Amino acid sequence: MTRPLTTALILLLASIAPASAADYRVDVLIYADRQPAAGEAGELPLQPALPNLQRAYELDDAQGLREAGISLLPQDQFGLQKQWNHLLNSKRFEPIHKLSWIQRNPPTDGGPSLHLRIGPSYQINDAPLYFGDLPGQRQAELIHELDGTLRLTLSRYLHLHADLAWTSTGDYGDLGSYYLKESRRMRSGELHHLDSPRFGLLVRVSKAGN
Repeated sequence: MTRPLTTALILLLASIAPASAADYRVDVLIYADRQPAAGEAGELPLQPALPNLQRAYELDDAQGLREAGISLLPQDQFGLQKQWNHLLNSKRFEPIHKLSWIQRNPPTDGGPSLHLRIGPSYQINDAPLYFGDLPGQRQAELIHELDGTLRLTLSRYLHLHADLAWTSTGDYGDLGSYYLKESRRMRSGELHHLDSPRFGLLVRVSKAGN
């Protein structure tokens, strides 16, 4: 390979390197609506179902998160504290959880997600089971009041994928869930709002260090 060609190849590789190696910071504020718009636009509580936890990491899985390139930040470094404080004074909206992390090289598709489990848990199946006279055993399936995953991807644009459910008991003790399933393009540094009839998210994604 001639020197001019070698130099050109190095310059070409250098020009694409920044797109394949970047750290992004994600700040997420989760709030509940004290006056949920039940029935609005046909949105009613649905049957509870466990979230898809493929490639999902628990927030206390330090080793798994580290291997996935995700670093959780302490709450005193939360980037949306101003918005959190504002909601604390709201009569309608209640801030319930804040989460910040830095992610190395978000994947173009799939990739790791964070499993959120907030609030009390509810059993959504019958356990144990009995088959005739022989007792059977099935593991209890538990879903938390707010349960699901958040995932960051980067192809041409950044996207945050939310797959969350808010589950609570109705007037007769039956369980129902409101779902927030959305993939939203994230403009770097801008504040974005994702919502459902029962809860919502404020999200900001930016280059780490900015």
